[in-house]
Amino acid sequence: MTSHTIRLLLLAASRPPVLPSRTALEQAADLYGAEDAEYLSRYTSMEALSLRLQARRLLLYGLRELGLTQRPVHIKKTKHGRPYLSLPDIAVSFSYTDRALCLLGTREKTKDGQAEELCIGADWEEKRTSQLPPASFLAADQAWTGGVDEKEDDATRILTRWCRTEAVLKAAGCGIRINPRSIEWTEHDKGRHAGMAIVHASKRKELYTWQDVQPDNQHLCAVAVKGEYKALSLQLRRVTDPE
Repeated sequence: MTSHTIRLLLLAASRPPVLPSRTALEQAADLYGAEDAEYLSRYTSMEALSLRLQARRLLLYGLRELGLTQRPVHIKKTKHGRPYLSLPDIAVSFSYTDRALCLLGTREKTKDGQAEELCIGADWEEKRTSQLPPASFLAADQAWTGGVDEKEDDATRILTRWCRTEAVLKAAGCGIRINPRSIEWTEHDKGRHAGMAIVHASKRKELYTWQDVQPDNQHLCAVAVKGEYKALSLQLRRVTDPE
């Protein structure tokens, strides 16, 4: 069991974003760095761009919540596309549906003053019965170690597992380059909404702790952290019009 204490702050936009102005995009380089501004410029859909800008406003809001007001905060990406910040000891993950979600994580430093790398992931989905994730990417029902919740319909069950899978693979920094069917899942004895996942990556096994979150009645959400934890210390903020 990992002994380090981590803090997770989950920021969920309470309503869809408005379409961005040209000024908002022009300011991106100053606020988030040239690398992220170049990434944002690839989006030709204003709806998709508005979601990403909303997520970045959530990021700045969350950093203020953590007592960090340093600007600019450059957003960079690993070679596999996982975002990370120019700030030390702060991890980030974004997710987009009809509105944006931002997960921030911090970890206490060790006795020698060093903090181990914190790998986190978050995913959320609108509750829906159509346009479900491809079932081929999900573990078969009989491979899931927990019991089936009779109150859940098939669509909710599929979306819930998809959220967990996406959160874990985001934390692993690999996305669906790893076949989700290869993930081994377990659940805590006290409930079906938290547990462990073993990811087989590059001839090694990595352990992740996952947990379901209920941000509102319209969405399903899951977060994941690399390592084994009894429980994840998570605070949820529903944010209206982050500045």
